[in-house]
Amino acid sequence: MTTIEYTQTAIDEFDDLIQNIYDDKPTAAQSYFERIEKAIDNLAYSPLLGVECARKNIKADCRILIVDSCLVFYFYNPQSNHTKNSAYSLR
Repeated sequence: MTTIEYTQTAIDEFDDLIQNIYDDKPTAAQSYFERIEKAIDNLAYSPLLGVECARKNIKADCRILIVDSCLVFYFYNPQSNHTKNSAYSLR
């Protein structure tokens, strides 16, 4: 199983995202939080679930996991079996 680590940027962006939704729809925010959290937790078992950034014309050595309208950018190091979530982006 892969270890998942969150950068402070990822935590801050995720908190902001959920807070913005919560301000309008608290129940929807909880549901959305749970869907994103579950998808990220799945990376521990299948770290290659996301698409390579290069395949989406993003010049970065990372992967993207798409959860609804949220893009989760992460780095996976197969040598150390370690995944680091770097940022979230709402599209």
